[in-house]
Amino acid sequence: MIRTIDNFLDDNELSFLTIYATENIDLYTLTKLDNSFINFNCQSGNVNDMKNVLGVQWFSILNKIKTSLKNIINSDLLLYSTKISVTTYRYIMHTHLDDRVHNRSLDNSYTCIIYLTNNWVESMGGLWNGGEEFIVPTYNKLLVYSRDITHSVTPSLGHWPNHRTILLTSWCNT
Repeated sequence: MIRTIDNFLDDNELSFLTIYATENIDLYTLTKLDNSFINFNCQSGNVNDMKNVLGVQWFSILNKIKTSLKNIINSDLLLYSTKISVTTYRYIMHTHLDDRVHNRSLDNSYTCIIYLTNNWVESMGGLWNGGEEFIVPTYNKLLVYSRDITHSVTPSLGHWPNHRTILLTSWCNT
């Protein structure tokens, strides 16, 4: 299962995430490894617990993702992790399956990605590749896919003017 929603977040939510990533990413790690993460695990699976850790703005965004996911798959899921990832044009994501969540089956487990890099165009590469389906990582697009789908990210096609930033959340069955 692969679904996308364009123009997912409002301007305030986008601004919040962009500022958060800019202020909190480890630039040294990004420079050395071409990738840097800000990762938050939610062991209980309860979005409300993330409100206490990350604050009201995060809580609002995570609830929006959870509601959209529930509308897409017609099932309630538990939040496992939230991650902001920033990569350079040199970063390569090889073909893989996402990890199992809380040692549960990949059945009814999902990943949601919101693309946060403005002015992204297909000619830059970096497309999500689900085998037969390619997703262009355009700004403010939500990508939802089942964690049992083998996928990769296509290589960059030249130097990107900005780092690529995404918000990635992992969800599992209740």
